[in-house]
Amino acid sequence: MTKIKLNKPKKLILLRHGHSPGIVQAGVTSDEQRPLSQTGYAQVKLSAQKLLALKIDFDVILSSTLVRAEETSKILSDILGVKIMPQKELSGGLPASAVWDLIVKRFENFDNILVVGHQPYLGTIAGDLLYGASIGMNTAGFLVLEFKEYLPFELEQGFAKETS
Repeated sequence: MTKIKLNKPKKLILLRHGHSPGIVQAGVTSDEQRPLSQTGYAQVKLSAQKLLALKIDFDVILSSTLVRAEETSKILSDILGVKIMPQKELSGGLPASAVWDLIVKRFENFDNILVVGHQPYLGTIAGDLLYGASIGMNTAGFLVLEFKEYLPFELEQGFAKETS
């Protein structure tokens, strides 16, 4: 990936899905099937209200295809009025650099992207862009990143580096 010159600022909002009970508590047979808890629904609704207050004109929600992320995205979509694009790549199994490459490709068509996903991917991407180390993200917690002139970083083996 090379440094990409932007014709206008772009915003990336990384949001971790809301609280979800464990497999046994949820009564499901796999991690992929875990739904949001009642606490998770409340967390996501509160985060959606906070995002509304930021007055960001979202173009799209990129969402993991795991149940808890899909439910999170549906709540956000209903409140924010934004379409959802499910992205299997956000569901796990890929290195953070591959997830970042997916996000960069979506910036070709969109200016303000809300990504709904999981730890450690979101924390790794955010941490690498900001500090060079992964950061923790609470359930339904979000981070807003604005790129003004360039998408100046690429993620390589979990770390961000400036490109020339």
